Amino acid sequence: MEVMPDHVHMLVEAPPTYAPTRIVQTLKSISARRMRQEFPDVIKRYIWKEHVVWAVGYYVGSVGSGVTTDLVREYIENQKSKNNERPQESICAQMRLFDYSELS
Repeated sequence: MEVMPDHVHMLVEAPPTYAPTRIVQTLKSISARRMRQEFPDVIKRYIWKEHVVWAVGYYVGSVGSGVTTDLVREYIENQKSKNNERPQESICAQMRLFDYSELS
């Protein structure tokens, strides 16, 4: 995962029985709830619409012929060097937003 100033890159592995739409919905829901709990002042100051933390859209791609997991991982890891801007909150704080047991 790489947290950028205005978006997040994530590499997620899931069995084919989980729809990508549902995975994104779950991640957005859990992270929005946690951000509102842990950073209420920041959310209130920067949120552009009441009760909306994430934008509606998202991009989902899959690995396969010609696009490997390692290639996607390398792309995500290189985002921080391409865009030297870092979010105000530390990456460690951002990682705490996810309790992976809630996803199962």
